[in-house]
Amino acid sequence: MTNKSFGRTGAIHSVLSYGIILSLYLFISVACNKEQGTLPVSVGQQPLLLGPDVSTLTRATDIAFEANDAIGLYAVKCTTGTSADLLVHAGNFADNVNFVLQNADNDWLPEYAVYFPSDDDKLDLYAYYPYRTPAFGDGTSISLNVLADQSAYSSYTRSDFMVAQRKGISRTPQKVPLTFNHKMSQMVFEIKPGAGFTSEELKKAKVKIINAITDATYDLSQAPTAMPVEGSERADIVPCGSWVENAGNLTGMKAIVVPQPVNTTTYIEVTLGSRKFVYKPAEAIQMNSGCSRTFTITLNNTRLDITTSVNPWNTCPPVSGEAEEDFGEVWAGDIDSSFCGGSGTASDPYLICKGSQLAKISNDVNTGRTDYEDVYFKLANDLDMGNLLFPAIGIEREKTFCGHLDGNYHVIKNLYVKNIGRAGLFSVIRSPDINNKALSVIQNLGIEGNITGSVAGGIAGEAIHGKIQNCYFKGILNGITGGNVGGIVGYMSYPTAEIMNCYAIIQEANLSTEDGNSRFGGIIGYLYNIAGTFHNNYAVIEKITGHQDIEKGGVIGRIQRMYDYRSVSYATVPHDLYSCDLSLSLQNEVGISSSPEDIPANAFFLVPENDLKGASVLSNLGDAFKADNNNRNNGFPLLNWQ
Repeated sequence: MTNKSFGRTGAIHSVLSYGIILSLYLFISVACNKEQGTLPVSVGQQPLLLGPDVSTLTRATDIAFEANDAIGLYAVKCTTGTSADLLVHAGNFADNVNFVLQNADNDWLPEYAVYFPSDDDKLDLYAYYPYRTPAFGDGTSISLNVLADQSAYSSYTRSDFMVAQRKGISRTPQKVPLTFNHKMSQMVFEIKPGAGFTSEELKKAKVKIINAITDATYDLSQAPTAMPVEGSERADIVPCGSWVENAGNLTGMKAIVVPQPVNTTTYIEVTLGSRKFVYKPAEAIQMNSGCSRTFTITLNNTRLDITTSVNPWNTCPPVSGEAEEDFGEVWAGDIDSSFCGGSGTASDPYLICKGSQLAKISNDVNTGRTDYEDVYFKLANDLDMGNLLFPAIGIEREKTFCGHLDGNYHVIKNLYVKNIGRAGLFSVIRSPDINNKALSVIQNLGIEGNITGSVAGGIAGEAIHGKIQNCYFKGILNGITGGNVGGIVGYMSYPTAEIMNCYAIIQEANLSTEDGNSRFGGIIGYLYNIAGTFHNNYAVIEKITGHQDIEKGGVIGRIQRMYDYRSVSYATVPHDLYSCDLSLSLQNEVGISSSPEDIPANAFFLVPENDLKGASVLSNLGDAFKADNNNRNNGFPLLNWQ
């Protein structure tokens, strides 16, 4: 059973966690609203029926429910006929109504009967599993916890958390589907015998997740993901299940975890008798909300090897057709007065849940706020900016962003920036403390959109003593006469500037047609006075138009004053790559260089499209990238976090 919904464009939104569709017979009282409280039920009113019939239900944590499972449901009345009041902790149209599954025939029993409104007002529905009372305190955030010892199945199921929402439900005799999505993460383990071991020997192996965050919060009113509680108590998690031999490998162990990265702090431990093996990936492997990740563990007599893959939440039919990620709330052009959490420190960054909170950063910086220097921000979920004109964060070099933004493996979609000067999500990023080299860092972020400016980049117009890593841009770039345009950064300067493990898919590059006083590069338009780190990036340029005399290169449009360039490690991590199908031909990998002798050999390559999609190039790009096996990126390498 797949989870599908249709967005504004009619495209199918595919969710990694496969949903559970319930058949609920819910009765909502007309006289049960915020102002009046609960009154006696009127006769002859229309009951609200939720969910089509489904097959036999068996497991709450997989793709269905089992007998005696309980959910909680809130209903909010649309008092204007179109827009609902905000969900609050108490006093809604219906508050935390408990429904219990009676049997495998999908019969749900509510704790009390309520009915549809008698007028034409609509309802917004919020449901969650497992049921609790109270659901939350004064706000609408639910405190969550996974159990450390999940070896018992009941402990495993108690650690799961799912939600469902339906907006604008009108009076109808038809059933309305209510689809639940997992908000925690699932880790699945498979043991593969390597050198020196047999599958029979490995049946005695024990797996633990070491030092995992076990506390999380979820805002039932707006948040699309469960958020880990940083700084909370950690624990070692024991998975549920037992080993079963399958084609020579061992399967059958799984655990529910709070969304968090597997890294050198939170890692996997395998013990076999007195021997202990650990897996601490150098690059974090993100456990995202709602998805299941399988860790295939090859146990050798001398070491532990692990590969990973992302699966739906258990075995479900595949989704066919064009899939589009659900980005949730669309930015309406408003500006929030606060963030959705955090204090701005490295351990407790400000959390950005909505486009209006991203707009707050822009407004604060552009109006002269200076206390964001060396302040930390983190996206809590994907953002849809709705193709509305967004003011780049920072006004040229006078008012710049000097903080740190962690995309947290999320995407800002439909970003539209148009500025006569420097343009990108950021106009300029720079270090708040050059002497101490406290770099302003932008990381783990995807941007999809349309950028226009004289100095324009998919991430930033200009980077001065700033660091950009594990990021990508996909979309359209438009350059103004006399400017510098790059897939990641338009203009990059000074010794500490860095771009690492990034790529750009430039669907169109529309450059100046008036003269040749402009520069364009797939990654950087103009690179000046640099001895920083620049490696393991690639660009795909699908279309480029402009004046024939524009200084242009596949990776960099122009390089100047690269006298210290060979002092960095870039020469040992060579391979910045790109492919192109151009209406305006590029000159080479680097368009113009004032000091070609300073460019290390075998540093830049111009390769055919098929080569960029191949295994050799993928290997050269390094561990931050993975193959696009499911053709999500037209065959071009993906970042590991995508």
